[in-house]
Amino acid sequence: MVTHPLCGFSDRAFKDFTPEINEYFAKNAVFIAPVADSSLEQELDSIEVWNKNSAFEHLAVLDTSNIAALDLKETPQFYFFQDGVLLEKIVGWPKDKSNLSKLENAIHRHQSKAIR
Repeated sequence: MVTHPLCGFSDRAFKDFTPEINEYFAKNAVFIAPVADSSLEQELDSIEVWNKNSAFEHLAVLDTSNIAALDLKETPQFYFFQDGVLLEKIVGWPKDKSNLSKLENAIHRHQSKAIR
């Protein structure tokens, strides 16, 4: 999951997650904060707080300045990979929670493929 500690949309997504989503992410997700190298120092405090308070594994910092393959300008983003191949991507978290069912369906589709 691409997220950021200061992203309100990501925060809303975390609050809307069902226990099933939380369990799946706890076992299978990597959480990435896209940070341009030029702003890394400024962002470390918020990332450190997220890492201390999150129920999930630590947030990894990814320098996005040289990554053209993934568009990481919006958060949250949910990627499902298998053997290095992108299978599915969900972008954003609208107020109407419309991506909640998309995320639940994606998890059901990919759950049997997940690493446990």
